[in-house]
Amino acid sequence: MITTYDIFYYLIYIICLFCSIKAREEHIPGLLFLRLLLYCGLITEGIVEIMQYYELKRSENIPYYFYIPTEYFLLVFFYAKNTTRPLLKKIMLSSTGIYLGICSYIVARQQGMVEYPAWVYSSSCVLNTIWVTLLFLEMQYVESTGITRLPVFWIYTGLLVFYASVFFFNGPYSYLLKANSGLADTLRTRLNITMNYVLYLTLTYGFICSLRMKRSS
Repeated sequence: MITTYDIFYYLIYIICLFCSIKAREEHIPGLLFLRLLLYCGLITEGIVEIMQYYELKRSENIPYYFYIPTEYFLLVFFYAKNTTRPLLKKIMLSSTGIYLGICSYIVARQQGMVEYPAWVYSSSCVLNTIWVTLLFLEMQYVESTGITRLPVFWIYTGLLVFYASVFFFNGPYSYLLKANSGLADTLRTRLNITMNYVLYLTLTYGFICSLRMKRSS
């Protein structure tokens, strides 16, 4: 069932997607991968909503087992476009194979994709948090412009806050899904959706910042 929180979530999401289409890639290297990520996310959420509508509870987590690795791959390509260090870029790209191996092991150990993909997501959160932190340390800016006017500052901030928060959310949420599903739904509504609000509003502001910056000569 779609709640008021979900309606606001999809509204913010669509606005974010629209702003990503309008954003300037010259100020956001790898913008294409963020756009693809937003498209994939919207399609996945749509599929899950349909499954929930038809009460396909044993299948509703399956799309996430495909989306989360896809999300990680696209973000790694985005990160690789934003680092000037060849070694770091190589490590980032190499991590996709390692992460895929981790996901395969988790699915095999669980004997399927019925359960909420807490470990698949948490592994992604750890890696994303590491990469974004390193990109923050590498970020260069013109002092006269101000760091908060840079689109990538807001994009990095949104991603870092989101993945660091989701990492701590996944454990309790996964446990409560089995122990107290009602409380798990409340936790999802109050915390997870709020974290998504913060992520997509921050990304949206980053995209808007790219429109405010002067075009490269």
